[in-house]
Amino acid sequence: MRAPGHELTIGELARLAGTTSRTVRHYHQIGLLPEPRRSEAGYRKYGVGDLLTLLKARRLASFGMPLERVKQVLGAGAVEATALLDELDTELAAQINALEAQRRVLALLRQHAVDPQVPEEFAPHFSALRAAGAPEEHLGKELDLVLLMSSFGIGEGLERAYRAQLAAVSDVTEYVEFTKRLEALADVDADAPEVEEVARDYIRLMEPVIPELRNSVEMWTSLDPTAEALLQQHELSAASPAQWRVMEILAQELGRRLEGEDG
Repeated sequence: MRAPGHELTIGELARLAGTTSRTVRHYHQIGLLPEPRRSEAGYRKYGVGDLLTLLKARRLASFGMPLERVKQVLGAGAVEATALLDELDTELAAQINALEAQRRVLALLRQHAVDPQVPEEFAPHFSALRAAGAPEEHLGKELDLVLLMSSFGIGEGLERAYRAQLAAVSDVTEYVEFTKRLEALADVDADAPEVEEVARDYIRLMEPVIPELRNSVEMWTSLDPTAEALLQQHELSAASPAQWRVMEILAQELGRRLEGEDG
């Protein structure tokens, strides 16, 4: 039987509370656990009261309670402590909701087997293109574009434009064939005849959904000067002169046809 007034070393205290000496020292530093008396040799000496305080603190911390709030609860009355617990419960519920949302995103990305950097709303698009054999280089460029457009606040419009493009073809491989032809222009002169051929063939492919692509034109024209400059800088660095020329032809033709509809 231990004698009354038996004192514990910091290691014994930590072991009984299921923690470490380092944690006990940290609790002292933040004022959660009062400093005990010290022996003549300078060692901390703890009593049963210190152990109880530490046990209570560890229990509250196990609920996910921040240590600053643990201090408040330990020093509060029953009514105040209940209010603090209600606060913590609300925060934990919000964290759980956020974690569940993150898991839903992960499940969607895993389902479509796409790059984890792909925003979830674009996962079906990238999954369909990859399954149909789209070049990885093209997918990488599209991902960069998606990330930029999303940061500019117009990712939703781009996603609708992508859906319209895939809806225009009876088979995704038709669209993928265009991406392959576009990537093949990387080492071709901008004035080569195949440049205009690729652009014209794509326009014919998209003919059924040109009215729906109005959104694409409006997206580009709604960009602020900084976003427009950054996007152009990206496109110029990501595309060869011939590929850039294809995009210019597409933009001009799309704009011309939509203006004709308005007229």
